[in-house]
Amino acid sequence: MPSTPTTGNAIVVVLKSEWGISTGISDGTNTYELVSQAYNGDVNKIVSIYVAKNITGTATDITISFGVSSGYHQTIAIEYSGFAADPIDATASGGLFDDTGTTDVATNAFSTAQAGELVIVAAVPSATATFTAGTDFTLIDGNVESMQSLGVEEYGVGGTLSSYVAHMTSSATLNFSIAWASFKLV
Repeated sequence: MPSTPTTGNAIVVVLKSEWGISTGISDGTNTYELVSQAYNGDVNKIVSIYVAKNITGTATDITISFGVSSGYHQTIAIEYSGFAADPIDATASGGLFDDTGTTDVATNAFSTAQAGELVIVAAVPSATATFTAGTDFTLIDGNVESMQSLGVEEYGVGGTLSSYVAHMTSSATLNFSIAWASFKLV
């Protein structure tokens, strides 16, 4: 983290790994919970979303451990304020793995429990691509240089979502793994 996090906030970690599932995330103080994870066996890529809620604002370094040392890893850590005490709401994962490919990287339909939630969507493509955020979303990361691609977007929901499908547009036709989670805010 570039600065000391604020006590009481939450840290969301989005992780893309190749050839290895994370065996743990630690900053020495806070507990990180796996919220959502998707795996694409065609290209051995995994995308995961973790959250540390109600953090103690002392740690500035996050360490991620893997059972396998090979492959590429990419991590994005984002600090948020205003998470509810028990923030995790809707979580799921999916993807397109049939080798037909698409430029519309989309979640399955999901609903939120209450108005005013934060939705995080993370996708790992099967090919080099850049991403554009979907309607209502802000792109956190989406400019990629190689097979180390990771597209991440967020959406601060005004109302309650019902059978909502989140989208990102890819610059290339591809298969993808996608994980998403919504978090209740106060």
